[in-house]
Amino acid sequence: MESERRLRARHGNRINVPLGNFAQLERLMPKYLIEREIPNAGALSAAELKAISQKSCSVLKDLGPSIQWVQSYVTEDKITCVYIAPNADIIREHAKRGGFPADRVLEIATIIDPSTAEINELSAFSA
Repeated sequence: MESERRLRARHGNRINVPLGNFAQLERLMPKYLIEREIPNAGALSAAELKAISQKSCSVLKDLGPSIQWVQSYVTEDKITCVYIAPNADIIREHAKRGGFPADRVLEIATIIDPSTAEINELSAFSA
């Protein structure tokens, strides 16, 4: 895979990563989990969620390609978001400019899923 420096040299400050191919970008930058405490978030209407999403995308565009919103989960009193960014400061700046909270910004150390159990079982089997 090309280094970030090479990508920037070839594409300027814009790094285009095909949708669904966040693995490449993750190797360049860490992934973060952002907890946004929003009372009654689960009761927000589709129009309200659209407006929040549009505001977020507008701020992201202004901040440039180094920060990307992956997805968000809306629960009763919280919206939890996943972002790829070079550092937590740019995530906090995104929240400040967008006018929404970033109560906790946590760098994701690793990701596990059901396949993690299978990998461990295979490793134990081959040992």
